[in-house]
Amino acid sequence: MTVRDLDTVLAAARQQLTRVLGSDRAQQIIANAYKVSGLKAVGSAADLLLFADALVAEGGFIEVVGRGLKVEALLRGARTSASQAVGALRSAQR
Repeated sequence: MTVRDLDTVLAAARQQLTRVLGSDRAQQIIANAYKVSGLKAVGSAADLLLFADALVAEGGFIEVVGRGLKVEALLRGARTSASQAVGALRSAQR
């Protein structure tokens, strides 16, 4: 998987969020997902999985977009153990 592939997947997700929630809200959601996931950029399938999990945690339509990204990450070779670790960490912080 190349960074270009990841950029295409992320651009599609950004477009979906923008279409439904508006540009400003979409940017806030994306920025928050980077913050929550601890990523500065998505450079691998594992990173995409972490980013997707941050979106899934938001619920609603944002969760749907996140789950789509999660499927993309898993199809590209990401393993769920990294994803589960973030979920457990997030639960412990609450």
